[in-house]
Order: sequence, then C-alpha cells, then structure tokens
Amino acid sequence: MNDLENARAILERARDSLTRRLVENVNEYSDRLLEDAAGGSYMDEIETLQSRIGNRLNSIKIMLSNLPTNETPSDANGADVAVAPYQDRIAQAETPNENFATFGRKIAANDIPGASRALAELFNVNTTLAHRCASIFRDSLNRDPNTIQKAMQLRTTIQAGQDNDSLMLLWDCFGLQGLDAVRILETLKARFIST
Repeated sequence: MNDLENARAILERARDSLTRRLVENVNEYSDRLLEDAAGGSYMDEIETLQSRIGNRLNSIKIMLSNLPTNETPSDANGADVAVAPYQDRIAQAETPNENFATFGRKIAANDIPGASRALAELFNVNTTLAHRCASIFRDSLNRDPNTIQKAMQLRTTIQAGQDNDSLMLLWDCFGLQGLDAVRILETLKARFIST
C-alpha cells in the first residue's frame, strides 16, 4: 500500500468511526435533539452534537475529497507532475447541478444504468447502491410526480443546515436511511455548501 492509499484508508476509517458515533449519539439523545429542534430546550443539543462530531466528520470528508483520485499524472516526458489543486480538479468535473441534471435526463429516458452512474458520482457511492437509489427514485416518480421537486429541495435544505429535512428527502426520493443516508448527506454538504 502506497502513502496515498494508506492516507485514504486512515481517513475512511476515521470517517466511518465518526459516522457511527454520530448515529449512536443521535439515537441516544433523540428526545433532547427533537426538543431542541422544536424550540422547547435551551440546552442547544443540536449545536453541541454538531461541534462535537459533525464538524470533525465534515473536516474528514473535505480531506478525503482533497486527496487525488488516481496515481500521480505524468507530463509528456513521463516525469511525475504535481496533482492539480482541488479547486482546479473540481472545475474540470461535473458540478453537483450538472450531475443532478444528467440524472434527471437519464431518469426521464428510463435509462437506469445512466442515471445510476450520475447518482454514483453525485453521492460518491458504489454503483450498486446508486442503482438501487435510481430505481427507487424512478418508481417514486411514477407514483408521485412531485418526487422531482422533493429531490430539488435537497440543495436548499442542505444549505440551510436542515439535516433532518434533508435526511427525510433522501428517504422519500431515494429510499436512503441509516449510515448510507448520513454519509450521502455529508457528501452533499461538502459539495453544495462549497459551491
């Protein structure tokens, strides 16, 4: 394992550990969190949990996204060249809006494999999970045309810091729950809040 692979493995283990802690804390303190969300508590449980775990989890996600995805590129003479800064790499990739637009076009064309690839990129998940989400989305859309509007609300709820609403939208539109939903929410936060 080279240094890059080792760094990625360490950060992924840290992310998984923090995600587990977040899920455990949300479940353990659910009453306090819901009371705080309803305005019935002045203990600021939500902010406490965010500062204790959420901020660290966001930092790990950002560090992971800053790691190069491939081995070091070479120039015309075969010499290693520095990896482009994160902002430059992002500029070359599809933006979250473009990925979602591609996903929407593929769903409209009933191209589930194509929709799955766009969703895998947007959510930063494997194609198996992306395929399941795309299929659930298509079925949901067939039953309820408002599903597309719900999915489009994700960016707004994420940027507003409305994690519970965002998690509910991920469930309603894509059938996501548990650790998968939390991980995808953190990925979308890193993408939507920085754009």
